[in-house]
Amino acid sequence: VSRAQMKRSRELDYRRMPVEVRQLFDQAIEKEWLGWLNLKAAEVVPPKAARKIPRRLVMSSRLCLTDKAEMLRTEEQPDLPIQAKARLVALGNCARNLHRVRTDAPTATTVASHVLFKHAASWGSDLVQGDVTQGFTQGDLDPAAGALYLSLRRGGVGGVAPGSLIRLKKCGYGLAEAPRAWW
Repeated sequence: VSRAQMKRSRELDYRRMPVEVRQLFDQAIEKEWLGWLNLKAAEVVPPKAARKIPRRLVMSSRLCLTDKAEMLRTEEQPDLPIQAKARLVALGNCARNLHRVRTDAPTATTVASHVLFKHAASWGSDLVQGDVTQGFTQGDLDPAAGALYLSLRRGGVGGVAPGSLIRLKKCGYGLAEAPRAWW
């Protein structure tokens, strides 16, 4: 394991960022929100309609801000530019249906991974890894769970009026069922 892999990414506090760094994260927040909208994973409920929604259906959310380049910085390369990353995350640990949700994800066991590596090596095959853009926002919500709404953090996201709610149409980050649903 390399030194860069041993380092852990840490969450950043928007309020303590210099103005020029905030601008990078503002762009990342906008990109994240547009991704949710483009994937039709959420829709905005305006403040007037939001006031009629029972609070028991509303889950808090927050933005998780990280620097993707942080783990790559070393003593030899300390000046890598910031790669701002933002994730809109539901506080799924507060979900009302948490006890009824399957939270296991279809991932390979360590043994299965070792078998795959062994066969690839013996056959001379190349292994390729991929990444799914906003993967957890592409999984379908369980219709039996009913409607689920997110309240936005203080400051909200661009283009969403204060007091609005976000109605989830697909799974989102932070929901217990998200890893299984997107698969």
